[in-house]
Amino acid sequence: MTMTGILTGKVALVTGAGSGIGLAAAKAFADAGASVVLADRDEEALGKGTEGIRSTGHNAIGVTCDVTDNVQVAAMIGQAITMYGRLDAAFNNAGINSDSALLLDTSDDEFDRVISVNLRGVWNCMKAELRHMLVRGSGAIVNCSSIGGMVGSRGRSAYSASKHGVIGLTRSAALEYAAQGIRINAVCPGMVNTPMAVAVTKNYDPEIVKAMVAREPIGRFGEPEEIAAAVVWLCTPAASFMVDHAIAVDGGLLAVMPWREFSGPTSGRGRGSRAKRPSLMRTGALAAARSAPRPESRRPGTVATGARCSRRRRRCSAARPRGGGSADSRVTRRPS
Repeated sequence: MTMTGILTGKVALVTGAGSGIGLAAAKAFADAGASVVLADRDEEALGKGTEGIRSTGHNAIGVTCDVTDNVQVAAMIGQAITMYGRLDAAFNNAGINSDSALLLDTSDDEFDRVISVNLRGVWNCMKAELRHMLVRGSGAIVNCSSIGGMVGSRGRSAYSASKHGVIGLTRSAALEYAAQGIRINAVCPGMVNTPMAVAVTKNYDPEIVKAMVAREPIGRFGEPEEIAAAVVWLCTPAASFMVDHAIAVDGGLLAVMPWREFSGPTSGRGRGSRAKRPSLMRTGALAAARSAPRPESRRPGTVATGARCSRRRRRCSAARPRGGGSADSRVTRRPS
């Protein structure tokens, strides 16, 4: 299904639009016919992104905004309304990565830094967006979480907590405002070729990239445009029955994670690091565990199947009349 022109006359807001998934989403909204408000705290990247969209003949404005600041968020929404008179769709994408460290090695300041952008920023934006959407009685909001918000992430406790929080916030708000005509969902990208991936892979270290790609069922990292396509679709009439979902756009990675645990590269410091606890997938222990005979499982207070059968046979033998049937036999025979 082509989405060209499907949002003509609509207005879309994208935060974190200076690069990566945010910029790709802004371009995709524009291609779908929407007027786009790009927001980012990086003025230089924001200016380049906005000009790039305008150069293709689309309507777009850039607004410098730090989503952790309620005043700036309110001003961002105000500029969108002043310029275009409405707000139909919003992609709350602004986010930051966290330092790779175990929980005890993560400082309180680092935790607060990550939560303030990744979770509080979404909270701030949603409140401002909802106020205007409620006036019109319609709208679509998509929040950017991560597969790190759907599973645990060793060495990424602050980041994972923030992204789990985004999903909880999305699902709760979706239930609160669906009846008012506002649909709220989330996308959960896997590993995507963005500036954040540069940090995670330590500037695309070949060994790290090789190990991470080996876990991908699709055999590669995703591209920002692939996430953007899902975001825009969620904001179109084609997704009018989609409410309260957190959609993994991850090339199948989540489906093959051992016990649904995501282990990104960590610093290797402290107990429980990857250096001391290698992945089951890498050591081949997972395959061995799957092929090993499993102990017979049973509910507490019951006996093994074989024992039950033996006891049942003994009871049946004791109850069966010897030397043929009798009047009090349990088996009723039909008259011949």
